[in-house]
Order: sequence, then C-alpha cells, then structure tokens
Amino acid sequence: MTASSAQVRRPWLPAALRAHGWSQSDVGTLSYLVLDEIVGSSATMLLSAWPWADLQGRVRFAVDDSTRGVTVDVHALEHALYRGWLERPPRIGDVFAAVVPQAVHDVQEPDEAPQWDRPIADLVDGPVYDLTREGRTVAALADSALVSPVLPAVEASRLGLAGRQDVDAPRAPRRDSVGPDGDDD
Repeated sequence: MTASSAQVRRPWLPAALRAHGWSQSDVGTLSYLVLDEIVGSSATMLLSAWPWADLQGRVRFAVDDSTRGVTVDVHALEHALYRGWLERPPRIGDVFAAVVPQAVHDVQEPDEAPQWDRPIADLVDGPVYDLTREGRTVAALADSALVSPVLPAVEASRLGLAGRQDVDAPRAPRRDSVGPDGDDD
C-alpha cells in the first residue's frame, strides 16, 4: 500500500443506512450520536462529525474539536427518543445517526458537556436512525485492529474472513422525528 492510498478517506456507509437510500455522497451530512454515560437521572450524549473509513474499510473518527457533549435528562431522552420506537431503555453505547443542526455544534460552552435545557427534539433535525448494532460491531473491530495485523486478502479468504456482500442488509430502525420530552403522549 502506498502512502497516498493510506490517506484516502471516505464517509463510512453502514449497510443499514444504504438500505434507506443513503449514499457515499450524502451520508457525511449526518452526525454520529453516542449515549456515552448515564449517572443517576443524567445522560451524556456525544455528538460528532460523521466517521470515515480508509481503503481497508477501517472506521475512524476525527481527532479534533468536532465532538461535543451535552448532558440531558435521561427520562426526557427516553420519552422523546426511545418510547414508542425502540424496545429498550436508554443504555450506554447506544448509537444514532441524525442531522444535528449547525447551531447545536456552534454553541460554545465552558463545560465539557453542558446541561441541555431545551427539548431533546432540538438536538436533531429530521429522522433518527438507530445504528447501535453496527456501532458496537465497528467499535469491537476497531479495538481488535489495534492489536492485530492486517491480513492479506488471500489469507483472509482462506480463513473465511473475506467478508460478504451486504446488498440485502436490513434497514436501520428509523424514527421520523423526535417526540416531546414529557409524559403527555
């Protein structure tokens, strides 16, 4: 591999988003949201630029100031985002894809993860996709890649690790809009 081919970056396009019609040219407009921490009634959501993949398909995240955290009320998060859509309560490591308004990214706060006092729906603009399954898989692969060598394609194929076509991948669960934060639904 040449030095220039190692630098090639393309937005990560999970098969579950491709099944919704997202393409390599527009998936980078999404933000990557991770439920990073739950302490008592507070949850920290990390909002970051969309990750990219290199030529080998390894997913990488920007190492800059593009990630920002917000602290939200976990019950408001559950009511606004999870209820009526996901069959689970909020849990650490949940991953979502959504368009986050630029105004949210632009807010400069002295805290690492300031309290979000506005409705949860103001954090996203439009549909939200649950990518928890893919996000956890990619995280596990990235962790393994830190201590494993890259296998030549012939060796990977011999071991049954050459991958498979994901043309029939299931669509990521999608919620068209985030609901109100309260119990009055």
